Amino acid sequence: MPVAPPPLPANVGRGAGAPDEPYAVVVGDLFRYKGVEVVSRALAAMEPAERPLVLVCGRRPDPSYAARLDREIAARGVGDRVRFLGSVERDRVLRLLAGSLACIAPSRFENKSYVPIEAMAVGAPVVAADIPATHESCGDAARYFDPDRPGELAEHLRALLDDPTAGRRMAEAGRARVAPMRPTDAAEPILEGLEELVR
Repeated sequence: MPVAPPPLPANVGRGAGAPDEPYAVVVGDLFRYKGVEVVSRALAAMEPAERPLVLVCGRRPDPSYAARLDREIAARGVGDRVRFLGSVERDRVLRLLAGSLACIAPSRFENKSYVPIEAMAVGAPVVAADIPATHESCGDAARYFDPDRPGELAEHLRALLDDPTAGRRMAEAGRARVAPMRPTDAAEPILEGLEELVR
Protein backbone atom coordinates (compact mmCIF):
# COMPACT_ATOMS: atom_id res chain seq x y z
CA MET A 1 0.00 0.00 0.00
CA PRO A 2 1.42 3.44 -0.88
CA VAL A 3 2.33 5.56 2.09
CA ALA A 4 1.20 9.16 2.37
CA PRO A 5 3.93 11.78 2.29
CA PRO A 6 4.84 13.93 5.26
CA PRO A 7 2.55 16.95 5.62
CA LEU A 8 2.79 19.45 2.80
CA PRO A 9 3.65 23.08 3.48
CA ALA A 10 0.68 25.43 3.59
CA ASN A 11 -0.38 27.19 0.39
CA VAL A 12 1.84 25.30 -2.02
CA GLY A 13 1.60 27.02 -5.38
CA ARG A 14 3.76 27.96 -8.31
CA GLY A 15 6.72 29.63 -6.65
CA ALA A 16 8.86 32.55 -7.64
CA GLY A 17 11.65 31.55 -9.96
CA ALA A 18 9.67 28.90 -11.82
CA PRO A 19 10.17 29.07 -15.60
CA ASP A 20 7.60 31.01 -17.60
CA GLU A 21 7.53 28.30 -20.28
CA PRO A 22 6.12 24.77 -19.98
CA TYR A 23 8.43 22.59 -17.93
CA ALA A 24 8.56 19.12 -16.42
CA VAL A 25 10.35 18.10 -13.23
CA VAL A 26 12.48 15.06 -12.40
CA VAL A 27 13.28 14.60 -8.71
CA GLY A 28 16.06 12.25 -7.62
CA ASP A 29 19.79 11.97 -7.22
CA LEU A 30 21.63 10.95 -10.38
CA PHE A 31 22.19 7.24 -9.99
CA ARG A 32 22.20 4.89 -12.98
CA TYR A 33 18.94 3.18 -12.07
CA LYS A 34 17.13 6.54 -11.99
CA GLY A 35 16.94 6.44 -15.79
CA VAL A 36 17.32 10.16 -16.45
CA GLU A 37 18.83 9.36 -19.85
CA VAL A 38 15.38 8.36 -21.12
CA VAL A 39 14.31 11.97 -20.65
CA SER A 40 17.03 13.24 -23.00
CA ARG A 41 16.06 10.56 -25.53
CA ALA A 42 12.40 11.54 -25.33
CA LEU A 43 13.25 15.20 -25.86
CA ALA A 44 15.39 14.26 -28.86
CA ALA A 45 12.37 12.41 -30.31
CA MET A 46 10.35 15.64 -30.24
CA GLU A 47 10.56 18.55 -32.64
CA PRO A 48 12.74 21.35 -31.21
CA ALA A 49 9.83 23.78 -31.01
CA GLU A 50 7.69 21.38 -28.95
CA ARG A 51 10.26 20.30 -26.36
CA PRO A 52 9.41 21.38 -22.81
CA LEU A 53 12.14 22.43 -20.42
CA VAL A 54 13.05 19.68 -17.95
CA LEU A 55 14.28 20.61 -14.47
CA VAL A 56 16.27 17.91 -12.66
CA CYS A 57 16.35 18.28 -8.87
CA GLY A 58 19.00 16.08 -7.30
CA ARG A 59 22.63 15.63 -6.38
CA ARG A 60 25.26 14.04 -8.61
CA PRO A 61 26.70 11.29 -6.35
CA ASP A 62 27.77 9.03 -9.26
CA PRO A 63 30.29 11.15 -11.23
CA SER A 64 30.74 8.64 -14.05
CA TYR A 65 26.99 8.34 -14.67
CA ALA A 66 26.54 12.12 -14.43
CA ALA A 67 29.34 12.68 -16.94
CA ARG A 68 27.87 10.09 -19.31
CA LEU A 69 24.48 11.75 -18.98
CA ASP A 70 25.97 15.17 -19.75
CA ARG A 71 27.63 13.76 -22.87
CA GLU A 72 24.44 12.11 -24.08
CA ILE A 73 22.38 15.24 -23.55
CA ALA A 74 24.92 17.29 -25.52
CA ALA A 75 25.20 14.69 -28.28
CA ARG A 76 21.43 14.60 -28.73
CA GLY A 77 21.26 18.38 -29.03
CA VAL A 78 18.92 18.89 -26.09
CA GLY A 79 21.33 20.59 -23.69
CA ASP A 80 19.28 23.78 -23.77
CA ARG A 81 16.18 21.86 -22.60
CA VAL A 82 17.60 20.10 -19.54
CA ARG A 83 18.52 22.14 -16.49
CA PHE A 84 20.24 20.50 -13.52
CA LEU A 85 19.35 22.35 -10.32
CA GLY A 86 21.34 20.19 -7.88
CA SER A 87 20.01 19.59 -4.39
CA VAL A 88 16.79 21.57 -3.92
CA GLU A 89 14.88 22.18 -0.68
CA ARG A 90 11.66 20.21 -0.40
CA ASP A 91 9.39 23.28 -0.28
CA ARG A 92 10.89 24.60 -3.52
CA VAL A 93 10.60 21.18 -5.18
CA LEU A 94 6.91 21.08 -4.27
CA ARG A 95 6.36 24.55 -5.68
CA LEU A 96 8.13 23.62 -8.89
CA LEU A 97 5.99 20.49 -9.14
CA ALA A 98 2.82 22.49 -8.51
CA GLY A 99 3.49 24.67 -11.54
CA SER A 100 4.78 21.94 -13.83
CA LEU A 101 3.49 20.31 -16.96
CA ALA A 102 4.35 16.97 -15.34
CA CYS A 103 6.47 15.17 -12.82
CA ILE A 104 8.53 12.63 -14.75
CA ALA A 105 9.48 9.56 -12.71
CA PRO A 106 11.88 7.67 -15.02
CA SER A 107 13.42 5.18 -12.56
CA ARG A 108 13.94 1.66 -13.88
CA PHE A 109 13.83 0.37 -10.30
CA GLU A 110 12.42 2.02 -7.23
CA ASN A 111 11.23 1.24 -3.76
CA LYS A 112 8.23 3.18 -2.58
CA SER A 113 8.95 6.82 -3.28
CA TYR A 114 7.33 9.95 -1.94
CA VAL A 115 8.03 11.82 -5.18
CA PRO A 116 5.03 10.75 -7.31
CA ILE A 117 2.73 10.86 -4.28
CA GLU A 118 3.82 14.39 -3.38
CA ALA A 119 3.53 15.39 -7.03
CA MET A 120 -0.08 14.18 -7.12
CA ALA A 121 -0.78 15.89 -3.80
CA VAL A 122 0.22 19.29 -5.23
CA GLY A 123 -1.62 18.74 -8.52
CA ALA A 124 1.21 17.75 -10.85
CA PRO A 125 0.38 15.14 -13.49
CA VAL A 126 2.69 12.13 -13.12
CA VAL A 127 4.31 10.45 -16.12
CA ALA A 128 6.18 7.43 -14.82
CA ALA A 129 8.23 4.45 -15.89
CA ASP A 130 6.08 1.36 -16.08
CA ILE A 131 7.38 -0.40 -12.96
CA PRO A 132 5.53 -1.94 -9.98
CA ALA A 133 6.48 0.77 -7.48
CA THR A 134 4.94 3.60 -9.50
CA HIS A 135 1.82 1.57 -10.25
CA GLU A 136 1.45 0.94 -6.53
CA SER A 137 1.80 4.64 -5.75
CA CYS A 138 -0.16 6.12 -8.65
CA GLY A 139 -2.62 3.52 -9.88
CA ASP A 140 -4.71 4.85 -12.77
CA ALA A 141 -3.88 8.48 -11.95
CA ALA A 142 -0.57 8.45 -13.90
CA ARG A 143 0.50 7.80 -17.47
CA TYR A 144 3.17 5.15 -17.93
CA PHE A 145 5.97 4.55 -20.40
CA ASP A 146 8.46 1.79 -21.10
CA PRO A 147 11.88 3.23 -20.14
CA ASP A 148 13.36 1.42 -23.15
CA ARG A 149 10.94 3.28 -25.45
CA PRO A 150 11.56 7.01 -25.02
CA GLY A 151 9.07 7.72 -27.78
CA GLU A 152 6.32 6.75 -25.35
CA LEU A 153 7.46 9.42 -22.91
CA ALA A 154 7.66 11.90 -25.78
CA GLU A 155 4.05 11.10 -26.74
CA HIS A 156 2.82 11.67 -23.19
CA LEU A 157 4.59 15.02 -23.02
CA ARG A 158 3.15 16.04 -26.40
CA ALA A 159 -0.34 15.09 -25.25
CA LEU A 160 -0.04 17.22 -22.12
CA LEU A 161 1.32 20.15 -24.11
CA ASP A 162 -1.41 19.88 -26.75
CA ASP A 163 -4.33 19.40 -24.37
CA PRO A 164 -4.19 21.32 -21.08
CA THR A 165 -7.47 19.71 -20.01
CA ALA A 166 -5.70 16.33 -20.00
CA GLY A 167 -3.27 17.66 -17.40
CA ARG A 168 -6.12 19.03 -15.31
CA ARG A 169 -7.90 15.67 -15.42
CA MET A 170 -4.70 13.92 -14.34
CA ALA A 171 -4.22 16.44 -11.54
CA GLU A 172 -7.75 15.79 -10.27
CA ALA A 173 -7.24 12.03 -10.45
CA GLY A 174 -3.94 12.35 -8.61
CA ARG A 175 -5.41 14.41 -5.80
CA ALA A 176 -8.25 11.92 -5.46
CA ARG A 177 -5.70 9.09 -5.35
CA VAL A 178 -3.74 10.58 -2.44
CA ALA A 179 -6.66 12.06 -0.51
CA PRO A 180 -7.40 8.93 1.58
CA MET A 181 -3.74 8.11 2.22
CA ARG A 182 -2.34 8.45 5.73
CA PRO A 183 1.30 8.43 6.86
CA THR A 184 0.59 5.26 8.87
CA ASP A 185 -0.93 3.26 5.99
CA ALA A 186 2.27 1.42 5.13
CA ALA A 187 3.20 0.70 8.74
CA GLU A 188 -0.12 -0.75 9.86
CA PRO A 189 0.08 -4.06 7.92
CA ILE A 190 3.63 -4.58 9.24
CA LEU A 191 2.54 -3.98 12.84
CA GLU A 192 -0.45 -6.29 12.39
CA GLY A 193 1.88 -9.00 11.09
CA LEU A 194 4.21 -8.59 14.05
CA GLU A 195 1.29 -8.81 16.45
CA GLU A 196 0.24 -12.11 14.82
CA LEU A 197 3.77 -13.47 15.31
CA VAL A 198 3.89 -12.72 19.03
CA ARG A 199 0.43 -14.11 19.83
